[in-house]
Amino acid sequence: MNTKAPDWLSSFQSYWSIVMRRPLEVRDGYLSSSYQMAGARAYQEQYWYRLFQTLHQSYPLLCRLLGYWDFNHVLTQYLEAYPSQGFDLGKVGTSLPLFLQDAELHGALNEKREALIQAALIDHAFDRCFLAPPITSWQAKSADELSASRQLVPNSHWDIVEDAWELIRLRELPFSEGDPPQLPCIVRQDKVKYILILRGERCLEAHELSPVQARLYKDLRHKNLGDSLARLEAGASELPQEDLPRLLQSWLATSIDWSLWAKSISSALFEPSIAHTLEEHIITEDMRA
Repeated sequence: MNTKAPDWLSSFQSYWSIVMRRPLEVRDGYLSSSYQMAGARAYQEQYWYRLFQTLHQSYPLLCRLLGYWDFNHVLTQYLEAYPSQGFDLGKVGTSLPLFLQDAELHGALNEKREALIQAALIDHAFDRCFLAPPITSWQAKSADELSASRQLVPNSHWDIVEDAWELIRLRELPFSEGDPPQLPCIVRQDKVKYILILRGERCLEAHELSPVQARLYKDLRHKNLGDSLARLEAGASELPQEDLPRLLQSWLATSIDWSLWAKSISSALFEPSIAHTLEEHIITEDMRA
């Protein structure tokens, strides 16, 4: 049985792919199609408007910082570099934080690139945790289950992000389409906050962690319990050594209460967060430099 598409169908699909993915142009103060043929114009505009709408919903904080107009221009650059590759529009914005790391930005956008990347990572974490599959919660039944060789398996309904610009607070405030961009209003804080985004029983939650607690949870995603605790004890100079055993016990108990760990690898369905991917990208670029 010949499953190859006819030549006319391949040509037709290639043509419409070019039509759809061609960016919209600014015409009379609007982003619109430059095609004269009504059908091509309608399909192209609806394709891009749908992508914009999807990314506005996935990245509300980033949209608030930039305003809809500038955000759409950034999205146009992003979608040219990372075009949609499948039927699931929910995944089309996955690489936006990575794109912002190297994107060509000008003026205030470039000056506050770090804030834009943090906002994108925060938005992506909320979106990712909300869409995570149902979890299975692991509970330690005895002290023997917390041996040094124990490898905890992370559930996929949580992530840890950094916030140096009070972005979580800004994300919670009401926002409408007519509001001005908030990027000029934000100021970098002296202290970086570490926020655990968690899908609770009824809603998404944001919990502030201490830097050492955040480091522990991040390490436990990839290292066994013994290695994570040893690394923490060696690097936690900001805490009195005599307080560490009590704090570690409390943090581990809290992580179990939050159901951060799964019963098995097959039930976790955990994928590395985009924040972790971005950290690896930055490290690789620094090594090349």
